Amino acid sequence: MLDLNNITIKAQPTQPEDPNGETIVDITFRIKDDISGFWTGYGRLRDSLGGLHHFHIGGKRDKFDSGIYFIADPNEPLTYEVRVLLPVGSPPGTWGLVEVNVRDAAGNSENYDFTETLRFEVIDETQYDLNADGEINILDLVIVANAIGESDSEADVNGDGIVNILDLVQIANHF
Repeated sequence: MLDLNNITIKAQPTQPEDPNGETIVDITFRIKDDISGFWTGYGRLRDSLGGLHHFHIGGKRDKFDSGIYFIADPNEPLTYEVRVLLPVGSPPGTWGLVEVNVRDAAGNSENYDFTETLRFEVIDETQYDLNADGEINILDLVIVANAIGESDSEADVNGDGIVNILDLVQIANHF
């Protein structure tokens, strides 16, 4: 059983200073089984252009005696972490967790479909690092604050044509 209220997804480009689409996506799940123990599973991510990216979820083999019998508390959820490496050229934008399938050691499986409900965005955060120091911080906020009211400025991070409070909020959201 997958804990639907405890799924986290974090995405970060492998080369933030020169993004090329290659992105590390860390997904954390909590899974429990009432008797035989979680054995294996898979999932799929959908990119912003509709492409699918498959990943595998491995069970904790150290929780099985002789590789056969589940020895952990079957009623206690265990945390599983999956790292997915999206290839060079992966598109930025809104991605989604499409589905997760879990299978226990007895061969029972359950499929969870998130096609329309679990989305995350892979963005190029370098657009918010206005002073190019490798961090998004107060110094970037100061650049935006000093450019308020200007148009056609690098400080117009939301691209609406003028630097204003909305640009400050965008920088602050990416601290």
